[in-house]
Amino acid sequence: MLKLRTVCLSNAYPPDPACGDFSASAFDSIGKIAAAREWTMRWFCAQSKFHELTEDFSPILTRMAGSSADAQLWRGYRALSARAAKTAESLATMSRRGNALLILAPEGLSSLEWLLALAQSKNPIPWVASDWPARYPDCDPFWTLARQKRFVLAPGTLIASALMRSLYGEVKPEPKNFSGVRAAIFASETLEAACSESFPHLEKSAIIAPAVDAEMFPFTETSPERSRVWGWSGSFSENSGVLAVIDAFSRQAMENPRMRLILEGDSETPAAVALRKRISCVPGLLERIVFAGKISRERLAEDFFHHVGLFVFIPEDETAFPLKAAQAMSCGCLVFSSFTPETQSLAGGDALTLFNPRAPETVRMMSDLIMKISPEEWALLVADGAARVQEKCSPSRTETALAAFIEETVFPPESELSA
Repeated sequence: MLKLRTVCLSNAYPPDPACGDFSASAFDSIGKIAAAREWTMRWFCAQSKFHELTEDFSPILTRMAGSSADAQLWRGYRALSARAAKTAESLATMSRRGNALLILAPEGLSSLEWLLALAQSKNPIPWVASDWPARYPDCDPFWTLARQKRFVLAPGTLIASALMRSLYGEVKPEPKNFSGVRAAIFASETLEAACSESFPHLEKSAIIAPAVDAEMFPFTETSPERSRVWGWSGSFSENSGVLAVIDAFSRQAMENPRMRLILEGDSETPAAVALRKRISCVPGLLERIVFAGKISRERLAEDFFHHVGLFVFIPEDETAFPLKAAQAMSCGCLVFSSFTPETQSLAGGDALTLFNPRAPETVRMMSDLIMKISPEEWALLVADGAARVQEKCSPSRTETALAAFIEETVFPPESELSA
């Protein structure tokens, strides 16, 4: 059995839904592989070092005293400059000693801390589940903040922004930094088509979807009571699609007074508070909508999906793999999703009902479709959806494909070496 020294770069350790379901799912898959094959694995991100949490920081830095642009940029510069070099050196050293550097989800991380490791790693392997390679370097929050503030006339902001840019250089980072990537994994064919050009020297790739563990997200049959409950998960900003969901729900609830809507997500944000106030203006609507707050991944099935009959999914990133929709389908929810290449790929046949959330007739269409679905058809659709997810996203399939691709990349067959 091949034993590897593997370094994993993610946007969260320990994985947390607040930093993306994909990081948590990837951690589970890679962790199981490492344990079974006796790989030596080290995780790295902006919040950890060798599994020891360090002081958190972000481009907003709201938890520190003062909220002016000057104060934010100055503290951001000092926090980043004080540890970027040390973090970059440690990660690069680990990457040189290891057999592979797995790049999972670097959105939100400072590229200063991981680009050196990418350049020096023997085998950098991105596992791409969203369009971050195509958006690079705009996913670097510190570079974005410095660029936004570079023309602010306040002297302090100008100085701090210039210092921030000095860490990166006056020319912003370029996608050519990915020239050392010769092998990459994509969550779907549509992502491969969208992001493969970001890796100019790509030689081999694989399509591997994130895993959905049926034990963590078990299937439960629907019931008349459950079918009257709608669910939504995500942010509560106006462009998130939650307003379309609430409009469709209120239209349907007029016909059925026993219907409820459960909203999962951070309910303490200004957007959530504003939404609650907006709902309260409609007589009788707020009492039928539950703000469940942010639910941990471990509790998501039991505390949310198993209470929801109809789950409405409108991704904020249309290129990202629809992992939350797959989890809902695995739990036996009927899923209505916006039409994107990713959701179409997951749907296959009729496992998902797709719609355009920006079309003016969306609210009426959703309400009419739900009214026409019989209990027998509903049960058949949710069963087909769960089967589709376990076919496409089963942990065993994901782990086998992932381990095989990494090992073949690190230790290519003799035929490839001869060629």
